[in-house]
Amino acid sequence: MKRFIGYFDLMGYKQFIMNNDTPEARRRLEHVLRDIETSLGRGEYLDTPRGYVADLSRSTLRSLSISDTIIFWTQDDSDASLEEFLDVCYRLNWSLNTYNFPVKGLMTYDEMELIQGSDRNDNGGSYSVNTMYGKGLVNAHLKCDEQNWAGTTVDAALSDCIEAKGLTPLLERVAIKTMVPYKRPPENQTEEYALRLVSKPLNEQAFQNLQRDIRRVFEADHKGLNARAAEMLNNTLLFAEKFKEPS
Repeated sequence: MKRFIGYFDLMGYKQFIMNNDTPEARRRLEHVLRDIETSLGRGEYLDTPRGYVADLSRSTLRSLSISDTIIFWTQDDSDASLEEFLDVCYRLNWSLNTYNFPVKGLMTYDEMELIQGSDRNDNGGSYSVNTMYGKGLVNAHLKCDEQNWAGTTVDAALSDCIEAKGLTPLLERVAIKTMVPYKRPPENQTEEYALRLVSKPLNEQAFQNLQRDIRRVFEADHKGLNARAAEMLNNTLLFAEKFKEPS
């Protein structure tokens, strides 16, 4: 069935793994997992014996993390699912790209299904299945890979669905239109919605802080900054200028 799908790829993941020892890689990936959980909890927390953790009790989204890929998807295409989906994707894009680990993503409305199960025997062997399929997943991967920045694009299939529902104000709370940078820009490219990096216009000091944070995220974890990464960083910084207050 058609559902709302969010597909996110951590950027510079190979360099991150190769340039850090295993304990450090685990520590940093736990930070990414924390941001996923916090996004799904939408800012709600539980006080537990191990500290405050995200409250996922009211979440209806489904989520799967595999290596450098994070996928969110809804159980249906209701208005309530759409509102939760937009908020969770916005929170993840904001928290990763401005504080933690650069990520590029694609949000769409298309077909996706999952075959899931696991089995463990008495010898310690296990068999686990998380087989995802559907045109929506393939299209999300392909368009996500083509992006040339740290940011999340709203595919036309999703923005058209939102417009048909008469819920464009929901989208414009978390996204703005921009010329999304691609490795190979499509012919006759037009502006698309992309998730905002911040919710409100920034004064000069706050804008400088945002630029500093974006650079830090790109350069952290010994990922290196080759010519390709530098180009994506520059494209991300150009997008950030959209959130600066007019002088």
